Amino acid sequence: MMTFEWQVTGESPVHVRTVLMAHGVTRTFLKQVKFHGGVVTLDGQPVRVIAMATPGQVVGLQLPPEPDNPHVTPSFAPLDILYEDEHFLVVNKPAGMASVPSHLYSEDTLANRVKGHLMTIQAPSTVTHIVTRLDRDTSGVVLFAKHHFAHSVLDKQLKLKQIDKRYVAVASGRMMPAHQQLTGPIGREAGSFIKRTVRPDGRAAETEVWVRATSATASLLA
Repeated sequence: MMTFEWQVTGESPVHVRTVLMAHGVTRTFLKQVKFHGGVVTLDGQPVRVIAMATPGQVVGLQLPPEPDNPHVTPSFAPLDILYEDEHFLVVNKPAGMASVPSHLYSEDTLANRVKGHLMTIQAPSTVTHIVTRLDRDTSGVVLFAKHHFAHSVLDKQLKLKQIDKRYVAVASGRMMPAHQQLTGPIGREAGSFIKRTVRPDGRAAETEVWVRATSATASLLA
């Protein structure tokens, strides 16, 4: 089992549950861990979360093994890794590659390559926890968690809008002025389930655009 431990600080006794929540363990995640055979400990001994812990004691959380996902087969093709530690993996996804497998793209998606990488480094878990996915035709940074607990922490940060995601695009032509408010109604482009376009029957939308750089034929937008 993968184990996490935290020493109790402060001057007064606290519930074990309070220590866990202070380190990012949500009630939902804790229920999942316990349901699948995980264990909460105090100084190495199993306890209930309502047990009291005194300063200096060590609260532990043992995660159950994660079942493999047979629908994600490993690919050992090159992976552009931007950052990696024992909890997180940040990779650069090229345009034209799907983030996760589907009936259209099943064998060489970003998730397939990440699983192959996790197998190569003999990671404790080879389950691919994708946190921020991108459309197939979009390139850029994609964040993976390397275990269930890290995924739970990042999910909470996403819900609280604590993870900042920024997009840039290259458009043909030189856009002026350098800062614009676009208010055209946006709807689905004919023949596509993904692409959107301005159309009279679209939904009301407002897009703020900054021109970051220009060339003779294109503009970099943010």
